[in-house]
Amino acid sequence: MEGTGPISATAWPGTALHSTGTGERVRFVRPRREAGERRGEFSFTQLHVEVARNATGDFNPFHDPIRWRQVRNNRFGAPIVLGFQLEMLLAHAVTERHLAEGDAGSDVGRPGRFASFRFTFADVVRVGEPVEVEVKPTRRSRRAGGTRTNRVLLRKRGRPVVAGRVEYLRERPAGLGLDFRPP
Repeated sequence: MEGTGPISATAWPGTALHSTGTGERVRFVRPRREAGERRGEFSFTQLHVEVARNATGDFNPFHDPIRWRQVRNNRFGAPIVLGFQLEMLLAHAVTERHLAEGDAGSDVGRPGRFASFRFTFADVVRVGEPVEVEVKPTRRSRRAGGTRTNRVLLRKRGRPVVAGRVEYLRERPAGLGLDFRPP
């Protein structure tokens, strides 16, 4: 979606255009960094959905380019993007935000050993729909364990689709995970 929407975007060097072999083109865009909030506009193609479906074994008909039509009373009107793809887009945007804020240092790309994702889904994203990513500035905890938290929002046509937060922790929080010890 180059040049459309609330921001202008330029192609990533080295990943400008890739042909899928079906005549469809996939374009990866990276938004210009603005002062304050980091925003970007992205669009998922059916190829993105197919790769994720085949990698995870998710053959839900709502993601299938043909079978979505066979679902009776399907209110979506097109194949939809998998939820984890939207979550990973937000997590990647948070990592880019940390790097832009100068959090590279010795733990570049490794903001903490544990990540906590808390998302609320308000709508779906259809294949081809442009979405806008918004990541709020990082809040750092002053506690000994040290956490970094970012509020995130994914919008389409100005309306929220996914809202939540991404938190990176250095230590595993109590009550999360299993304390499994082999016999």
